[in-house]
Amino acid sequence: MQLEARLTGEEVCEIFNDYFVNVAKNIGSSQIKVNDDHPSILAIKDNIPDLDQNNFTFSPIDLDFVEKRIRKINVKKATGIDGISPKLLHFAKPAIVKPLTDIVNLSLSSPTLSDRLKEAQVAPIHKKNSVLEKGNYRPVSVLPAISKNAIEVQLVQYFDKIFSPFLTAFRSGFGCLSTLLRVIEDWKLALDQN
Repeated sequence: MQLEARLTGEEVCEIFNDYFVNVAKNIGSSQIKVNDDHPSILAIKDNIPDLDQNNFTFSPIDLDFVEKRIRKINVKKATGIDGISPKLLHFAKPAIVKPLTDIVNLSLSSPTLSDRLKEAQVAPIHKKNSVLEKGNYRPVSVLPAISKNAIEVQLVQYFDKIFSPFLTAFRSGFGCLSTLLRVIEDWKLALDQN
């Protein structure tokens, strides 16, 4: 007699949640020794001598910023856990720009970000191979449409002044292709100059 194991939707969610939460727990847990005398480390220290945690503060945003950000939100994107769809934000823009600006500025001046704005709906998206293996899925998080815009813009502006132009990971408009093109151009120049 063959025994069939059937899981409830809640049990499947718990399995994925446990897997996604713990999959990267041990990455980087081994002690990594950094050579403080390495030329790349010294170059970073030379280029940003005054970098400290007191150097950055968020600036208040204005009505125009919020209006432009709402306009840029893709109305076809999914609705976050807050239940406010991007399409609704577009329709309600004239009525919500002022109160939303005030809420964001209050949040920026506060030392904490509301827990509700950090919550995400996580959906497991199948990558390849067996649909029964949890390692063949990747988590996709759907955040509230308004949760991170002002913070992201100000942090990107701050770190763009610090990061090397050769650092392309997790930067808008950059990627593996940017790095490969730069390396190829450097090699071509070096070949031309013997």
